[in-house]
Amino acid sequence: MRHTVAKGGSVTGRRGFIKALAALPVIPSSISNSPAVEPVVRPQQQAEFKPSATAEALVRLVESRYGKYLAPEQLEEIRRQIERGLQGAERLRAVKLRNSDEPDFAFNPFL
Repeated sequence: MRHTVAKGGSVTGRRGFIKALAALPVIPSSISNSPAVEPVVRPQQQAEFKPSATAEALVRLVESRYGKYLAPEQLEEIRRQIERGLQGAERLRAVKLRNSDEPDFAFNPFL
C-alpha cells in the first residue's frame, strides 16, 4: 500500500482521501457564518462600446481583406480586440520612463 506524507505531516492515501470526502458536507455549514463573497459582475460592455477612429480604420482594413470569410459577430469581436489592443498601447505610452530606468531583464549571450 502506498502512502505519501504531506508537508503538515499527515499521511494521505485512499483512506485519507475518503475521510476528507466524508468531511465535505460539514465544511459549507461552517463557512456559512462568514460574510459572503460577492461575485465580480462586469458591466455590459457591448452597450457602451464605442471604438476609436483608429480602431474603425483598422477594422475596415480587416473587413476589406477578409470580410467574405468573416461573420458579422466575428467582425464585431475583432473590433473589440483591436480597441483593447489600442487602449493597452495607450496605457503603455502613458508610463513615463527616465533615462536611468533599465529594462526588466539583462541579456547575457554566454550562459
